[in-house]
Amino acid sequence: MLKNGDPASADFFLQQYPGIELELSSSDRLVDVIREGFDCVVRVGALKDSGLIARPLGKLTQINCASPDYLARFGYPQSLGGSGGSCPDPLRQHPRGPSPGFEVMIDGAVRWVKTGGILTVNSTETYQAACIAGLGIIQVPRTGVREALRAGDLIEILPQYRAEPLPVSLIYPHRRNLSRRVNLFMEWLGGLMKAYVD
Repeated sequence: MLKNGDPASADFFLQQYPGIELELSSSDRLVDVIREGFDCVVRVGALKDSGLIARPLGKLTQINCASPDYLARFGYPQSLGGSGGSCPDPLRQHPRGPSPGFEVMIDGAVRWVKTGGILTVNSTETYQAACIAGLGIIQVPRTGVREALRAGDLIEILPQYRAEPLPVSLIYPHRRNLSRRVNLFMEWLGGLMKAYVD
């Protein structure tokens, strides 16, 4: 969320609590909270049993997007798979392994639509930038492309083929006595996230 255009929020926190120093790290990489010494981590997606404490923060609505340039060249896709074949020129993102395609909810069940693709990337920023450049279509949390949608750089497509909302959790090591500064930060972060999650 700070990565997506809200660094002033950290400044607000630091002004409220001048004795606290923040070290923020933003990455698509799955960090080892204990080994790497993080006090807490915001994790998007399903959680594995890690022995860490997880505090649910909400869910992110996922949408499918394309750029106006892409749609002007190829038209609006009407379906994913089926008689029309595979999804046209999807971009693939796999920070932790190959993507199986586009996720869709059909009759309350999660299904994966196998897709081809002309470009595979390993970072969220490149994934979105490639879509804005007209290289294909993407499936992303709406909050991550809010500004691009507002500016008209991206357009939502295929709303009938949305993926399941992504859970967002604040995770932290199991400690009996969390420091006051960590508790203050987690409470602030939980409040801040309300503007981003459903």
